[in-house]
Amino acid sequence: MNKQLLLELEAYIENNRLDDLFFRETVTYNYIMPMKSAYKKEDKKREAKEVNEEAQDDKAWLVRFRKNSLSEDDYGLISKENEIEQYISKEKSEETFSIKLLQHIDRLGLKDAEIYKKAGIDRRHFSKIRCDVNYKPKKSTAIALCIALELNLKESIELLQLAGYSLSNCDIGDLVIKFFIERKIYDLTIVNEALDYYGQKMVGVVG
Repeated sequence: MNKQLLLELEAYIENNRLDDLFFRETVTYNYIMPMKSAYKKEDKKREAKEVNEEAQDDKAWLVRFRKNSLSEDDYGLISKENEIEQYISKEKSEETFSIKLLQHIDRLGLKDAEIYKKAGIDRRHFSKIRCDVNYKPKKSTAIALCIALELNLKESIELLQLAGYSLSNCDIGDLVIKFFIERKIYDLTIVNEALDYYGQKMVGVVG
């Protein structure tokens, strides 16, 4: 990777990196002297009582459930569970990482071998992705495929989301990836050189 590109990458990371804005302050009150022995004794008694009450509640609920004699509260809980299931069923995408990946390959008129070789993935691993529509590769593998397909940033983010991943401005490695995708630099060797320079995990590793 040439020096000018490295300087641009450093500036990009500096301008786009998001740091944790929340800092926890530790405050010490030297003038407060709690009665530790009394506090611990009462605290233990309260905790024991709460644990016992929770155990009794769980046991009672299980008995009612097994006898199929549910109270209004129990019906409310089951109703909420049904609502959650309905929500998941409605909102869950019909597309999967595997399906979307193959759509991109077909759209570009490329052969599978062209993509998995360019992504640094072996044939058997790619075959696993192709044959199992619900298969989710590791993030490094998914990113390598985005680069091999030469997807733009929006397309890359959409494909990664189908595998449960994202590109965060809080992560140096993700910023490196975004930098090269935004600049349409899809040479995996150059990308991995930059990742290695910043001590980040390289992409295109089988997993």
